[in-house]
Amino acid sequence: MEKKTKEPMLYIHQPHFKMPEIKMQEVYSAKNAKKQAAARQASDNHKKSKPAVQREESIFGPASHEADLPERNDDVQSAIRDYQDAQLEKKEEESRKQGFFSFQRVKPFKEMNVEERLDYLIHFPKQLPPVPCLILTEEKTYRGIVQSMPSEDRVEIKLMDQSLETISVKSIKEIRMIGFTK
Repeated sequence: MEKKTKEPMLYIHQPHFKMPEIKMQEVYSAKNAKKQAAARQASDNHKKSKPAVQREESIFGPASHEADLPERNDDVQSAIRDYQDAQLEKKEEESRKQGFFSFQRVKPFKEMNVEERLDYLIHFPKQLPPVPCLILTEEKTYRGIVQSMPSEDRVEIKLMDQSLETISVKSIKEIRMIGFTK
C-alpha cells in the first residue's frame, strides 16, 4: 500500500501576499541636527587627537603648550558661535510659533477713534457684506455705508437712497455701526 501524505481535513487556501511597502518618511534632517552632528564629530576628532599628543609628550618629553593654545582658542570660539547661533534660531522659531498659533488682539470698534473706525470700515473684509453706519457730524446725521476716502480729509458715504455724499473727516463726531434693519 502506498503511503500518501494527506491534506488537512479543513484546508483553507491562503495565497502568499507580498507585504505592502509603506511609504513613510524614515529619515529627516534639520539644521540643528546637522550642526550638532558636526559639533560631535569635531569633538570626537579632538578627543582622538589628544591621546596622540599625550603619547608624543611621553616619548619626546614635555611638549610646549603654547602651540596648542591657538587651536584651542579657535575650537572654543567656534563652539561659542555655534551655541549662540543655535540659541538665536531657537528664539526665532519660538517667536514664529507664537505668531502662528496666537492671534493678535483686534481693538474693539467701541474703543477706536474716528480715523481708526473709518480705516476699519473702508478695509472691511470683502467676503462680508458692508455694514451700514450712523455717521454723526456737526450739522447733520447720515445713514449709509462708508465707501472710500478720496483724500486724507474727505470720506465718501453711500446713503440708504443709493446716492453718494462726500463729507469732511474733521466734521465727523462719531460713527456707529447700525447693522441691517428688516
